[in-house]
Amino acid sequence: MFSFVLKVVGEMQNWRGSVSRSADCTVYSAFYLSTQNMKTKIIMTLAAVILGTAGIALTFMPDALLNYAHMEESDTALLLMQILGALYFAFAMLNWMSKGSLIGGIYNRPVAVANMTHFLIGGLALVKVLMSNPHASHLIWVTGVIYAAFAICFGIIFFRHPIRQAN
Repeated sequence: MFSFVLKVVGEMQNWRGSVSRSADCTVYSAFYLSTQNMKTKIIMTLAAVILGTAGIALTFMPDALLNYAHMEESDTALLLMQILGALYFAFAMLNWMSKGSLIGGIYNRPVAVANMTHFLIGGLALVKVLMSNPHASHLIWVTGVIYAAFAICFGIIFFRHPIRQAN
């Protein structure tokens, strides 16, 4: 039984090596190798700084942000903006505290999937708004680009196996 398992594992390694060297998979191989060297610490730090800044602004200046966005200022809107700020700040703290950890594949999977889900769903919502209103505010466009970039980065982090970087 043990020899059978070794034989299957050996065949899988041979297949993986032959696939990565084939001419048909050069694009996949280039993409795979480029994502293997992606530094998650930089992405986690950037996400933490951006979400933390947004969280602090939404928590302490919800009325100014509502006025800037030309939205009606009410007690309910102020409360929702502050709760959204608390959510963003909590996500920033999660990213900041786990930035030095090994992330990707099975490692820190909840952190990777939470970030990927947040940025993917937020990015899709922003794309929907921008598709229906291409003359939207520059703030919406910038936020959409940031969300799309982080959705792609966290998608790559979620689906790849990490390599520990030498510090």
